[in-house]
Amino acid sequence: MNFPMLYYRRDVLAELGFEVDGNITWDDILWILPDVLKNNMSMWIPPDVNSYFMFLRQFGGDFYHQNSILTSLDTSEAFQAFRFFTNFYALHDLPVHADFLSRFRTGETPIGIADYTLANTLSIVAPEIRGLWGFMPVPGVLMEDGTINNIGYMFTAGCVIMEQSENHDAAWEFVKWWTSAQTQSMFGREIEAVMGTAGRYTTANLEALATLPWSATELDRIMEQLLVSYPRREMPGGYYTDRLINFAILNVIISGYNPRETLSEFAKRIDVEILTKAEELGIDVNTVFRDVR
Repeated sequence: MNFPMLYYRRDVLAELGFEVDGNITWDDILWILPDVLKNNMSMWIPPDVNSYFMFLRQFGGDFYHQNSILTSLDTSEAFQAFRFFTNFYALHDLPVHADFLSRFRTGETPIGIADYTLANTLSIVAPEIRGLWGFMPVPGVLMEDGTINNIGYMFTAGCVIMEQSENHDAAWEFVKWWTSAQTQSMFGREIEAVMGTAGRYTTANLEALATLPWSATELDRIMEQLLVSYPRREMPGGYYTDRLINFAILNVIISGYNPRETLSEFAKRIDVEILTKAEELGIDVNTVFRDVR
């Protein structure tokens, strides 16, 4: 599994008068951003469906209704999250395309969101900034009780046993062996011994993850973000959700379309595709697809 973290250059932000320490909110980001921009630097937030999902969950929404397979992108939470997200590009001129690794290395983009595996890559390709950067959970929304809702998105991969297989029992024993903490830990250490730190394994086994050679501080921050990160629920026709939300994001930040009208229009088109696919597969609209975690 893989999920995003917030990366920051301590040295660059310190020169601007900011010290990033501990979890922060999007209000903190908006406080830092003007000074970053006026010094000809920028911030990186991937302008895609996964980033919108992160904002949507933090604002209390979701892609789909809890009690049906239809989208919930016509809710106030969805509109609020979409406008807040796209304003980073429309109002603050964040880049739509960027090589975050290179710009982070040079200091041109001293803060940004990227997969937690980027830390391994930086340790190899950017030794000149070792000790000058760090990563932490993504920014979040400050809640009424004083906590920070910093839910993130998660990419996952898994194992399947084909129904047509003649060896279901043997396959099940193999899956149990392969996903066990001992095997995952052994595989992760062996692949890192061959490929180096940049090849550190992104195991989904939490017990195995704790045995990989992360520092105590790094592991604490990784686990903190992991425990509030979720994969997106998959629906029949859900491929259309990804495609059209990405279109909606680009229409707003590149072509200047109205966020509410754009999201509303694409939500209707997504629902049409979901209903078509559900009818094709014989799935009831009110079928409930629960969160994986």
